[in-house]
Amino acid sequence: MMKKSDAKYLVVDFFSLMCEPCKRSLPKWEEFLKENKSKGIEFILVSLPAEGNLKKNEKDLKNYFKQNKFSFETVFDKYSVVGKKFGVVEKSGDVILPMIFVIDKSGKLLFKTDSFDDAMAKIKALE
Repeated sequence: MMKKSDAKYLVVDFFSLMCEPCKRSLPKWEEFLKENKSKGIEFILVSLPAEGNLKKNEKDLKNYFKQNKFSFETVFDKYSVVGKKFGVVEKSGDVILPMIFVIDKSGKLLFKTDSFDDAMAKIKALE
């Protein structure tokens, strides 16, 4: 999963503009990642579409990130392919958010959680 990276850990955070806890966590992630830059953490935000028009969802997402200027990588999972692979999007189409996964350099899932605070505590304990 982790390609050409010196990162020790990959944090994959699933997000939607409709998820208020997800939106509240983004500035905290930004601060945490800046403070822990030397710890080998790579962060990817996977944005899942809200219900409705996919083009409008993508445009809204781009506008949101343009306005907020977060530094981390963001991927729009337009058809929920990544979300389904991680089990965040169920077969029924229901979405489980927030959901955060932490994976080590070998690709092993260390933990998953639905809590930003829990994720921070567990990531800090890894070092």
